[in-house]
Amino acid sequence: MGLKTWFRENFMEEPVEISISDWEKKFTETAIRELCFWACVKMVSSAISQCEFKTFLKHEEVEQDEYYRWNLSPNANQTSIELMNKMVYKLFEENEVLIVERSGQFFVADSFSKTSHGAAEDDFAQIKVGDTDIPKRKARDVIYFTLADNNVNKVVGQIYSSYKELFAAGTSYYKRVSGMKGILTIESTPSGTAEQREEMDKKLHESMKMFFEKPNSVFRVGRGQTFDVVDKNGSVTPSSRDVRNLINDIADYTATAFNIPSTLLTGEVENTANAVDQFLTFCIDPLAKLIAAAINKTIYTKEQFLSGCYIKIDTKAVKHVDLLSVATAVDKLIGSGAFCINDIRKVCGEETIDADWAKQHYITKNYSQIEEILKAVGGGG
Repeated sequence: MGLKTWFRENFMEEPVEISISDWEKKFTETAIRELCFWACVKMVSSAISQCEFKTFLKHEEVEQDEYYRWNLSPNANQTSIELMNKMVYKLFEENEVLIVERSGQFFVADSFSKTSHGAAEDDFAQIKVGDTDIPKRKARDVIYFTLADNNVNKVVGQIYSSYKELFAAGTSYYKRVSGMKGILTIESTPSGTAEQREEMDKKLHESMKMFFEKPNSVFRVGRGQTFDVVDKNGSVTPSSRDVRNLINDIADYTATAFNIPSTLLTGEVENTANAVDQFLTFCIDPLAKLIAAAINKTIYTKEQFLSGCYIKIDTKAVKHVDLLSVATAVDKLIGSGAFCINDIRKVCGEETIDADWAKQHYITKNYSQIEEILKAVGGGG
């Protein structure tokens, strides 16, 4: 249960008295879940914002208006990175996102309503971008897509709801065992009315709380009273790692819902390269294809798309490239004729060279056809 749901359940009609401990407990529960969820969203958002939106015209890569809009400035108020971040956040928080075009600019809608018509075209109304109202649009006029049939945010919430009791128990055990304990002996039963005894107990608990929590404090013992601190020597000292392990479990489940290797979320460095490859393959690549398909469906007609006009989201830039570690692979890619020099420079994050030789494909003699090698050998003999 999220914080909003808790508010609705506790503050519907009449004022309700809520203790400080209830507030602390609810905010702690919400903070752990939100930390794991939004850490995953941030990771996906950062990866998508690093991708290059390549634009093609008749199967030839070009850099024109569409390239500028999707890679630098989709509208007058945002960069492409800001638009992508907002888009990804909306997608995972609400399981759907709507991008509208207005005066040649693209905006992520802050709110909207969708009316489905089955086999007929859907309608989108009550579209708002900031304080601006956008007129009603048909499905063919907007970029709209959903993440999946199941809302990831809700799934993560359900996972946490079933796990939070275990986490609360672990936290409670850690506090109980690691805290200071004492025994207060009172020789005679306090006199007075029930209200007076209750007030005395309340003051006593407040004094003891200050004594245990303050680094330097004094506890006053009255006549006929003795106070002894319980010696914990020999007992098992609890570790905060036990609580951390429970948090890591929640992070693991959250990462699984996003198709993110848990090692990336928890910061483990072992097998990071393999984890990044899995992250790209099972999380970023499918999402990039989903976004590209939604964009192509809207901004290009069927005839244009079939003639080779489309946008392709290149995810290769997400992974950091160490030039020294890939030097041998670069030599093979160029020497085999698979890529030209400018292709490799773009993958490595370098500027392309405006020269014909940098755009040409080269192939070493090692890759020559067997007939040509035999001919060369025979001619030399």
